[in-house]
Amino acid sequence: MTLAFLGDINEPQLEALIDKTSTLELPSFKLTLDTTGFWSKTGILWLGPSTPPAALNQLAQALGSVASSCQLPVARSQFKPHLTLARRVNPPPGAPLQLPEFSCACSSFALFESSQGKHGVSYHTVAEWALHPSAGKRQLNQS
Repeated sequence: MTLAFLGDINEPQLEALIDKTSTLELPSFKLTLDTTGFWSKTGILWLGPSTPPAALNQLAQALGSVASSCQLPVARSQFKPHLTLARRVNPPPGAPLQLPEFSCACSSFALFESSQGKHGVSYHTVAEWALHPSAGKRQLNQS
């Protein structure tokens, strides 16, 4: 799931991004993917949460802020959490006979680098950070 798309970045930007992201203390959360959708303009069939957890939106917003502070362009469109199931789907799929329901505990997030090769795109982990079970409780108690 892409939380923030960064595009091409240089080495100083990468170092600043990693350093600033390392200071974040954000809560872990449970993510339930229980709905499907189709974007006809791009032909993308996707799986996503019908109700995204607040902590997921908080994480995406925090990463966008970090990227902006590193002088990286940040998409201004609304964050729409999803997993792409298929691209260039044509004709559009029919409604599912049964809605999916997949749940997972989200306890970390990572920065990936993509590279185009002769066999398609490959992804490599550049850095990974933990989410903290108690971070959400501290924020709630401070409110």
